[in-house]
Amino acid sequence: GRGVMSIGGAGVFDGIFLVGIISALLT
Repeated sequence: GRGVMSIGGAGVFDGIFLVGIISALLT
C-alpha cells in the first residue's frame, strides 16, 4: 500500500509482508 507498512502498493515493507504471508501459508 501507500503506507510505510501496507501491502500491495508503494509501502516500504510490502515485499517483506508478502514474503511473510506466503511463508506462513506454506509452512
